[in-house]
Amino acid sequence: QQQQQQATAAGDVASSGTQAEQPAYMRQVESLALSFASVLPATLPALTTDTSDDHSAQQIPLFRVIERENSVSRKLLENVLADLAQLREVCRGERKQTNHLRQLLSDFSAGVVPRSWVTAYTVPRDYSLAKWIGDFASRLEQSRTLAERIQRNAVNDPSGAAIVRELQAQRMWLGGLLYPEAFITATRQAVAKQLQCSLEELEIAVSLDGDGSEDTSDAFAISGLRIEGAVWSSERKALSLNDGAAERLAVCYLRWMKRRTHRQQPSQSVANIPVYLNMDRSGLLFEARLSIDMSDGSTTADAIAQRAVAIIAA
Repeated sequence: QQQQQQATAAGDVASSGTQAEQPAYMRQVESLALSFASVLPATLPALTTDTSDDHSAQQIPLFRVIERENSVSRKLLENVLADLAQLREVCRGERKQTNHLRQLLSDFSAGVVPRSWVTAYTVPRDYSLAKWIGDFASRLEQSRTLAERIQRNAVNDPSGAAIVRELQAQRMWLGGLLYPEAFITATRQAVAKQLQCSLEELEIAVSLDGDGSEDTSDAFAISGLRIEGAVWSSERKALSLNDGAAERLAVCYLRWMKRRTHRQQPSQSVANIPVYLNMDRSGLLFEARLSIDMSDGSTTADAIAQRAVAIIAA
């Protein structure tokens, strides 16, 4: 209530048009808005293609997913930068207050992410304003890189094969996508087209080894994953329990394989590890079937389930 009263008072000061010195908290909000704006790019390149050709990149699910990421990111960036600019004007007494700007003042004073900024994608509930800005800047950088590389491939190869190869070679920060579920579905569709099979014939397989010892030409490289409650041994190629700490994983690889060609291991030597979008374990993306190290007798499928071992994407 006190923050709301402060925001209301700020509106009165701004509306009066006087050059009176602004309250200390408004000077702080203005400084925050300026620093946040400096972290973000001024613009984000648009990802476009010629849609007049029936075989254009628009027909490729993976392209459409990245194009949507690009479009939503650009719109959100425009809105955030506009809010930051108007907020600074309010703090300097150069703009009249509105309900939206009053709420922004209240959110900034409390260090809370404005609700209008978090509607585009899901973040952990306890994200602070400063952390959200840094995270958003990193997402924009990935979106910029993807747009530039995919745009080039879309022009050179309208059939779309080059776009798929580019996304397989490019390390994708899965948790940094606005719509990771759509990306995963699009990878499945791409592989089904390559193998000339139905989606139902494919199942997901995840490799946590990024040491270059295996052929990854048919896989999608994924970065930024963390595992909680266990560690992965590249030597044993298996999971073992730890003290509950989180461990950063190397580059991982996501594949879609035909069920009939996928060699199953004995059920007691594997575990299905849930892969969640965020650290608060909201948004289940898929389950990774991974080998477990049973040599010490303490790591079993039941023990892993009881300890709630999980992989986090963001």
